Order: sequence, then structure tokens, then C-alpha cells
Amino acid sequence: FEVRLTTTPDDLTTNQWHLRNAGQSIRGTSGTAGVDLGAVEAWDVERGDGEVLVAVIATGVWAEHNELTNRVHQPAGEVCGNGVDDDGNGYNDDCQGWDVGDGDNDPDPRDLPDRTTGGRACPAGHGTFIAGLVAAETDNGAGGAGVLWNGRILPIKMASDTGCALT
Repeated sequence: FEVRLTTTPDDLTTNQWHLRNAGQSIRGTSGTAGVDLGAVEAWDVERGDGEVLVAVIATGVWAEHNELTNRVHQPAGEVCGNGVDDDGNGYNDDCQGWDVGDGDNDPDPRDLPDRTTGGRACPAGHGTFIAGLVAAETDNGAGGAGVLWNGRILPIKMASDTGCALT
């Protein structure tokens, strides 16, 4: 008998068609089976390395989200909350990423209201959503699965709190 072990996380949901598309219907739209990242097959070979760091450059990332709190990069040598650039990288207290739009260490998008600019939506939660796709805690029986089971993210907020950044 051949025994095959597969590595499918217990928190992979049917709404995560990008990871496993079985042709399921999501909000009335049917998918095409097999048109996905091939993550389930890839996870049998590799689930991600804790040394992989992915910068999420978007509208900000809610670093305290239960699926992301253990995935946010912590710079070695930085002492959080002391107002000093302890690690010498040019950014004071960059313990949860950086807010380029406002030039501060708060990349949290929750103070950026959803707004419409030029007829296009500027959703404040987009960066948190993308961070979850990349590195949500996987196989923890909650939320959803991230592509990198052990990956880390570096939140970079590109929008100011008073504006909207679209590319």
C-alpha cells in the first residue's frame, strides 16, 4: 500500500480559492477548478521558512490581528517605545513596520477611512487582507491560511491618514 501524506492546513477555507480552487461558488460566481496558486501541492514540498520576510506595501497592516500578530517582523536590536533608533536603520521604534505616508512608526490602517478617489475605491483594510494572504497563521484552526506558514511580514503603509494612495 502506498501512503501519501498531504499537508493541507485545518484552516483552509472554501473562500480561499486562490489557494485551492475546486470550482466552488463564492458570492454567486463559480470558479474554475485548478486555477489557483497550487499551494496545497506546494505545501507537500515546502511550507515556508521563518527567514522569509515579505514587505506588504499597501494601505497599512493591522499588526494586532490574531492571524498576524506573530508574523510581524521585529527588528533585531530595536527597543520598542523608547523613541530611539536603537538598531541604527534610520527609523525610531519601527517595531511594527513603517508609515511612509505620514512618516511615522504607525502603519495601522484603522485610522484611514475608506474613501473613493477618482472613482476608485481606497479600502483601508486592503493591506491587512494582503498580509493575511501572505503570512496568516496557518494550521491553527482559526481564520484562514497564509501561503507562507512560517513567513514574516514587514508592514509598509503608503497612504497618509488624510489621503489615499493608489497606483
